[in-house]
Amino acid sequence: MRLSRLVEDLENVKSLLPGYGWFPGPGDSLSWWAGYSDPFHIVVTAILVQMSRWDVVDRVFRKLLDLRLVEPKALASIDPGVLEELLKPVNFRRSKARTLTGISKLLLEVDVSNLDVEDARRILLRVKGVGRETADSILLFAYNKPTIPVSRQLRRVAWRYGVELPEGYEDARRLVLRELDYNLYKLKLLHASTTIIAREFCRVKSVRCSKCPLSRGCHKRVYGPEAI
Repeated sequence: MRLSRLVEDLENVKSLLPGYGWFPGPGDSLSWWAGYSDPFHIVVTAILVQMSRWDVVDRVFRKLLDLRLVEPKALASIDPGVLEELLKPVNFRRSKARTLTGISKLLLEVDVSNLDVEDARRILLRVKGVGRETADSILLFAYNKPTIPVSRQLRRVAWRYGVELPEGYEDARRLVLRELDYNLYKLKLLHASTTIIAREFCRVKSVRCSKCPLSRGCHKRVYGPEAI
């Protein structure tokens, strides 16, 4: 299937990733996500980055880190109003504060790392504010569980490249997992690279096909002035 071919071509994107906060390594490396080595740091930023720019999230995260709040016990017990104020620069700070508190309490009670990926997924999805994409991002990058966030960016890049993913989220997720043989390295590369490709080249409008690393194998490549 062309999905395997897409992942092969995404090897050409790896050199770009560090410039956008992704640091490729072995499949089980945590450093893919912003170079972090602590799973909980990935959990926190995965929640904060929903509908927010990464530079803003990084600034807020570093402030929380300086205050020694990026620990489950600290976030589980902090006054909600105080946390909301600290999260003020990010979008939806009130709901994200509640989500951080909820997931911190959960992680104090449950060792997600020892659970099967589907069991861990079901437990994370019980936390209000944790949707499927966020849960899958956390499990893949923080806990090295074989899953994949089926984002709009992944769908757009895959479709234009020539890969038809099922319409339903779960059907698409299962297909990608099967086709990539649950390989952590390929799953992380697919998510990180398509995120950047969609942002910089394969945009909704004003596509930059002439500069895209995938253009040679892409089915929907645009020629002419539209491709800049």
